[in-house]
Amino acid sequence: LVRKDFKDGTIRRFTNEPDDPNSISNNWVSDILKDKQGDLWIGTGNGLNHFNLITEKFTRYYNVPDKNIIYDAWSLCEESDSTIWVGRSSNGGLDLFNKKTGNFKNYKNNPADINTISNDMVSNIYRDGINDLWVGTFNNGGLNKLDIRTGKFTRYLSGLSIGKIYR
Repeated sequence: LVRKDFKDGTIRRFTNEPDDPNSISNNWVSDILKDKQGDLWIGTGNGLNHFNLITEKFTRYYNVPDKNIIYDAWSLCEESDSTIWVGRSSNGGLDLFNKKTGNFKNYKNNPADINTISNDMVSNIYRDGINDLWVGTFNNGGLNKLDIRTGKFTRYLSGLSIGKIYR
């Protein structure tokens, strides 16, 4: 992660330091989200990171019981209540992260239930401003619409990999 101060031109590079728990969790940055409070959230190849702009330290978040399991935070999207949707590309599904509690709620594919996400390899997330979250998936999983009120998914474009969603 590289930060440039446009006022004075200084550049600072942030890298993972294995012995420093306050460093970024992984050097591969997949997404950056500036939330409503002005804080930065960074999705990486292994972990969701909160970056404190004042101390320039990171706090790491994982939704895996074993820290040796990869938690890839591929795509980020803020919800109206300031929770954060985290799309995971390595069969992790879709997570809803509560910043206040530090807890995650996970949505995964259940082959026996057509109201679940079609594929657990999430590529992109888009909030439409109504009551729906659109979720693109890799591996021919297509496009999914999550009704925020009911928690049920509707599947579209099965057989396609969706790399990006935009309006």
